Amino acid sequence: MVIAGLAALTMIPPDVVTTAGAAPNPVRIGRMLDAGAALCAAIELLGPGVGYLLSRGGSGRVIASVVLPTSQAEVTLEGATPALALLAAYSAALLEAVGTGTGAQAPALAGAVVH
Repeated sequence: MVIAGLAALTMIPPDVVTTAGAAPNPVRIGRMLDAGAALCAAIELLGPGVGYLLSRGGSGRVIASVVLPTSQAEVTLEGATPALALLAAYSAALLEAVGTGTGAQAPALAGAVVH
């Protein structure tokens, strides 16, 4: 799922990518995925302008928060792995930025968990 999700996000249209800062480099991300470095690939996908925070509790619960450079709203989601959590939060942040223009978290995404 991580590989498919990251591959899909590298195909983001240029006008949407500018919301997040820089266009992702699919070749570089592909090499990271080939090496088994899903979390590094997810971080690379975000680029230098996107703020993020990863957290893993003692119980294994992983959450990620993402803030796009064009938004002050933070999007936080949970995932089964750090890469999935980061990918989910980034995807949701992009959807919110494009869909509403406000950066606010959609109620349907609140509390979502990606496995």
